[in-house]
This record gives sequence, structure tokens and C-alpha cells, in this order.
Amino acid sequence: MSDTDRPIVSICCTTYNHGKYIADCLEGFLAQKTTFAFEIIIHDDASKDETTRTIEIYRTRYPHIIKPIYQEENQYSKGIKIGATYIAPKVKGKYVATCEGDDFWIDPYKLQKQVDFLESNPEYIMCFHRVAVVDREKKFLGRYLGPKAKSSREISMVEAVTGGVIHVSSRVIRSKYYTGPRPDWMNNARHGDYAYAMYLAAEGKIFYLNEVMSNYRSGVENSLMTKFRQNYSKENDINYHKNRIETLELADEYYEKRFEHEIGCVV
Repeated sequence: MSDTDRPIVSICCTTYNHGKYIADCLEGFLAQKTTFAFEIIIHDDASKDETTRTIEIYRTRYPHIIKPIYQEENQYSKGIKIGATYIAPKVKGKYVATCEGDDFWIDPYKLQKQVDFLESNPEYIMCFHRVAVVDREKKFLGRYLGPKAKSSREISMVEAVTGGVIHVSSRVIRSKYYTGPRPDWMNNARHGDYAYAMYLAAEGKIFYLNEVMSNYRSGVENSLMTKFRQNYSKENDINYHKNRIETLELADEYYEKRFEHEIGCVV
């Protein structure tokens, strides 16, 4: 592959039993209007529904863009880190955009806006945006995911560590922070999004774009959040928060107390 053919963005998508939703996700990727090339790396973790068949339909239409990874056995259930193990080695882009197979992008200029920002602001290693919450039928539920902000701005470490601020479908990251080695303390986190957000905030700057450019689909069958709510108990909730505190304390040690105040605000 020549430099002119090399994708600027690698769209990295994980999916499992998203047969009802994966077409919306792929259409959102393919609708992107950019001045640069991008690739779609989609990892199907041994889906048992029509997810694989739908991905194959799209792959045959866009063989130079869509690059599937199919598993014969579910890897997540074995405790394997999907992104680091299977997706990261395939990344060719300067930037990585992430999305899960049941969510979808709604702005055709999303990638262009985020890449333009990062190209013009090399001190930032990630930018993300506001996300609308919809139900399984794409009906808006009247709420958004993102920081409480009225305009675009830099995000503080405290906001990054709080959790629930930076949604997976909104991220564009400089690829070395996705493909490269990560600190061991991150492996302790049961739910890694807040740990990853803290890692990025510690390594560089994060910028928030105050625009709604993707939808998070709430209530999807078998999703992590749906399972968490269905299996909710006070004991599980306590264990989750204990794990979170322990993870942040390990991070505090790793960074030699540089973010002690910020972590203390969250813990």
C-alpha cells in the first residue's frame, strides 16, 4: 500500500449479536464525507444471529474499506482484550475512531471535523463530542452523554476520570495511544472506559466538541449496560465502586501522585 492509499483514519468497531442494528452502524461509517481515505475494521465476536451475514453483504460491496475479523468462539467471555489483541494490530490509520455495533454516527462530517481539529492542534491526543441517547427504534429519549458544557472546550482530568463523559462512539484518537502499550494498572479496571479516559488525559490533552454527531442506543439486548441493570444488586454495585477506587489508586501510584488531587476529587 502506498502512502497515498494509506487510510488516515481506522474506524474500529466491535460487535456481538447486533444483527438488528449493525446496518445502521455501517451506514453511518460509509456516509462519512472526507478529504482522506479511511478503513473500517470490524470485529465480530462469534455472533449467533445475522450480524456476520450483514457484515459480509457490506464487505462484498466495499471490499477495500471494510475489513472484518470473525471469531469462531466468543473471545470476550474468555477475558481477552478485543481491541488490543485483535484490532490494534490491523490499524493502519494515523487516527482511530471507535464505535460499537449497536450505536451509530449521524453527522456525515464527523470524521472530517475531528481530524481537522487534531491536525491543527497537535497537543491534543483525542477529541470527542456530544452523543444523543435513543431507544432501540432510534427514538430520542431526551438526554445526552457528554460533559456539562455550553461550548467546545478542553476537558479536565477530573471530568475524564468521572466516567460516563466520553462515549465510545464519539472518540477520535491519535493511533499510537490505541495501538501502543498501556500501563498495567489499566488491566485492573472491570469497566475500562474511565480508565482509558484517565490514561489519555494523563498522556496529553482531550478536547470536547459541543456537537451531537452520534447516537447511543439504550436498552439493547445483551449489552454490558443492559446486563448491569438487569443483574443489579447492592453487592455488585459496591464491588464495582471498590474496583474503581482500587484502579484509580493504582493509577495514582503509577503517575507518582501527579494527579493525586484530581483522583481524590473522584474517589
